[in-house]
Amino acid sequence: MQYLKYTYVDAKTGIPCTEAPMHNGPAMPAVKGLAHGFALESEYPTSTPNFYGRAPDGAVIGVPGVLAVVTQAEYEAAWQAEQDARTPQSVTMRQARLALLAAGRLDEVQAAIASMPEPARSAAQIEWEYAQAVQRSSTLVTGLCAALGMTHDEMTALFVDAARL
Repeated sequence: MQYLKYTYVDAKTGIPCTEAPMHNGPAMPAVKGLAHGFALESEYPTSTPNFYGRAPDGAVIGVPGVLAVVTQAEYEAAWQAEQDARTPQSVTMRQARLALLAAGRLDEVQAAIASMPEPARSAAQIEWEYAQAVQRSSTLVTGLCAALGMTHDEMTALFVDAARL
């Protein structure tokens, strides 16, 4: 499996959008078996969109529109960075509580705060009761995630769900 970073080419001329405007609509590079993985949507709007995908071993990849061959680790790191960039950095406390309720974790929060050592417990309690918004990178969030045994992906999913409420 080959991991690729690529962009659109003109559907008729095959010229990459990085070199000239696409007058005939966008198309993917002519790589046999190219499977689209994800777009760097966090960069939108842009005139030169970047995509990541996979192609079978042996596929000819030296074609217009292929920007780079990347390792699987680089592909996965780019995917994680894109997911992080798409995750809201802040939600209202209302949204946070509703998302925790929907996930069945709201009742665990008070117990988690109560189990924190001082002065972190008092600071977390004040923030939980009086903050209007929850910052993804805040001490409260990182502390609660640790106390609740939540993974980075679970926290990300909660913020995404909360932002929809």
